[in-house]
Amino acid sequence: MSGIFNCNDDVIDILLNLLDIRSICCLDTVISNRVERKKWLECLRNSTSPACDNYAHCHSSIVWLSQKGLQAQHLKISDTKKHEIQSATFENFKVPTMQSIDLSNCRNLNDDGIKSLVNGCPHLNTAKLSGCYSITNDGILALAEGCNRHLHTVDISYSRNINSDGLNKLGLSCPNLTNIDFSHMGVFNHRNLVNDIYHNVSTFVKYCPKLQNINAAHCGELVSNEFLLEVAEHCPDLRSINCHDCRHVSDGGIFAITEKCLNLTSIHLADCVSITDDTLAAFGVHPKITDIKIDRCHHITSDGIDAIRKNNLTSISLSTCDYVFQESLDTMIMSCPHLTSIDISNMSEISDHILEMLSIHCPDLKSINLSNCQNYHGTSVSQLVRACNQLTSIDLSHNSNVTDLCLLDIAQNCPLLTSISLSGCQNINDMSVVAI
Repeated sequence: MSGIFNCNDDVIDILLNLLDIRSICCLDTVISNRVERKKWLECLRNSTSPACDNYAHCHSSIVWLSQKGLQAQHLKISDTKKHEIQSATFENFKVPTMQSIDLSNCRNLNDDGIKSLVNGCPHLNTAKLSGCYSITNDGILALAEGCNRHLHTVDISYSRNINSDGLNKLGLSCPNLTNIDFSHMGVFNHRNLVNDIYHNVSTFVKYCPKLQNINAAHCGELVSNEFLLEVAEHCPDLRSINCHDCRHVSDGGIFAITEKCLNLTSIHLADCVSITDDTLAAFGVHPKITDIKIDRCHHITSDGIDAIRKNNLTSISLSTCDYVFQESLDTMIMSCPHLTSIDISNMSEISDHILEMLSIHCPDLKSINLSNCQNYHGTSVSQLVRACNQLTSIDLSHNSNVTDLCLLDIAQNCPLLTSISLSGCQNINDMSVVAI
């Protein structure tokens, strides 16, 4: 294939599927409609591209985009093409207008590919490299040094070969970093690499005073109160932090965050088993926290829930909080009229009364998870969906009291519904499911 457009439309479709809807930008005008983009590509019929014989269309398409000097700003590789990406793909890739790349799960991409990307795209501000297992410190160093002043968003979650040197250099060279995701960073690392990272997770934030969003979920012992104390000291504009399953985080670290990070709106602490009601008391007096996740924090009791009665609370997740009882849930619901999302799955206290309270006091509800709650009936679900017609997601899994009539009410009253889970609901039939 000597000319990429001297064939049928299949190759054009490959280009369209290769990039996301915002990826093809010509003269700063986003071509967002698929038909318009196709016409735009067809106008280049006389253009040529490197041979596509054995090296996958994805590789050739990227090279072609670079050669044509297009003013692209965003590059995202589709899921079906990620296995084709190799470092050689970007060997001569030069698109100086490129601002963001999403190469998540391109597992054959290594440090040489990152160095080539940085050389050809020196103005990158966003790099999503989640699951790029072959990238090591050298690749992160190249990214940090090549795009230092521009870079504000980095995702290196699920990293296998990045340790303290890489993370520290990222912070030291990128003072404008505002969003960092290093979740699951320690999952694949052996013990001595974990120890190497441990200190640096607490120190790299010293170089990033503009950090607003931190995802440190599932980092286990890599994230502790020491890390939170450094964040509180050096990142006053923090907006959200995710410490899911960071079991060395306790009340002391959270106190520091809530005291000094007054713009914080979202905090996720699911499976942080040392958290107690004292943390929720700190949330209760914070001026801006609206999103709280404390699933499976077994030291949380009704006293803690009483402390977070906040008029501005929009999202709360309490799954498997076994010591939270109905009376405190009642009070919380009445105090939080702007709730849009609630997860009260795996809680024995959830009854028809709780759903009635939600239907009365939370008309803006969009998402509810009632999975594994056995003490409510389909009639209360019907009442809820009639009152909360903006629902987009409902999980009713594993409740034998959910009936066909309940599903028909959902179908009639939830026009925005995009997700429903009915696993283990034994008293429904196919006809009611079809109605939804």
